[in-house]
Amino acid sequence: MDYAKILEQQLQASSGEDNNTDSDRVQRKLDVIKLNSKQDATVRIVPLGSDRWFAYGYREIFLTLNKKDGSTYNMPVRFPMKGTEGYNEADDKLYQLVRSAIRYNYDFRDKTGATYDAIKLQENNRFYSNVSERYEVVAVNVDDNGQMEMNGNYPAFRGLRLAKGAYNALLSQIQEYDSFMGQPFPDALHFVNASASYPVHFKYISGAYQVNVKANKPLNVALPQDYLQRTEDGTDFVHMDDPALFEQPLMYSDPEFYETVYNQLKKSVDAQLSNLENGGTSQNVNPYATQAQQQMPSQAFQGNVNQPNDQINITANSLPTNFGGQSAPQAPVAQPAPTPAPTQAQPAPFTANQAPQQPTPAPQAAPQAPAQPASGDPFAANAIPDFGGSNNMSNQDVSDIVDGILHQ
Repeated sequence: MDYAKILEQQLQASSGEDNNTDSDRVQRKLDVIKLNSKQDATVRIVPLGSDRWFAYGYREIFLTLNKKDGSTYNMPVRFPMKGTEGYNEADDKLYQLVRSAIRYNYDFRDKTGATYDAIKLQENNRFYSNVSERYEVVAVNVDDNGQMEMNGNYPAFRGLRLAKGAYNALLSQIQEYDSFMGQPFPDALHFVNASASYPVHFKYISGAYQVNVKANKPLNVALPQDYLQRTEDGTDFVHMDDPALFEQPLMYSDPEFYETVYNQLKKSVDAQLSNLENGGTSQNVNPYATQAQQQMPSQAFQGNVNQPNDQINITANSLPTNFGGQSAPQAPVAQPAPTPAPTQAQPAPFTANQAPQQPTPAPQAAPQAPAQPASGDPFAANAIPDFGGSNNMSNQDVSDIVDGILHQ
């Protein structure tokens, strides 16, 4: 995989564009690492194989759903990234319904100056509802002494969910730090490396995530030889959680529940829209806003052509129903085949007393791995065999400020 090309594409996408409720239905091996406005994290980022990007991207929005007893709860609903192979947004009726309501709310605020959503998708939400872009990576906690958290004989591999701002900041740091103890990293992922790495510190400060590489505490320890071993059915890793499994979009992970969520949300949006079109008022007033509640208009608004987002006009009778007349499609990406664990012993780490050197900024794409590593090359000494994997990534916008508070 051309990591340098992918890194450049991701950086361009992030610069050019206009944590952690765990509702996983499959049991994780270890809890995810908490990262939000109140809790920072220092971790080693773990690569997922030579043919796979290290981060799994998805889109997410919190929706209020009803229980059988009549009570409500908020649930994160995930969608594939735009441009994901095999995924067509037009066929995703739940995503289309969500986007339609978001568009209506934007047009309402634009025309009235209101500071709240006319159609509420989530109860008690002090921000405008929107679809956020997020990424999960596999990481290991690192303490102040530079020691990795262990789980028996293996590093304690945990999921770490990143807002888009944190992810973009991480990409910039990956691009900058291109060497370890005087040796260039063997590929463009630089310190996202199985042989040697640097700890990365994430902290939420003044409405944004700051990401800093702790180059003065190099991790001169290779990950176990078999850390990428997969289960017999190939659906997950043996020693860690595969982000592609645990952050899988709802339409693939549970198509039946996807239909339930769609039906509940459509019924709610229909009722709210009918009330508004009949001259009613929205009860979804932002209690944190400085402006007074305003009367809702009696007609549905038209799309604002000055905005780059998709233009969708909705009324009570024209909301998306079943685009294409199909149920939720199956996941487009096949799971990788299981890979047996290698038998060779773990290689020795770097020389303990070898003085680390400060890495130098990389002005361009990272150098490629040498065909014949020189004697004493740390990456040759700590070499990790290749294992199979799959790739999934893309882009969309997210607010760090909202993320840091909502994912507390």
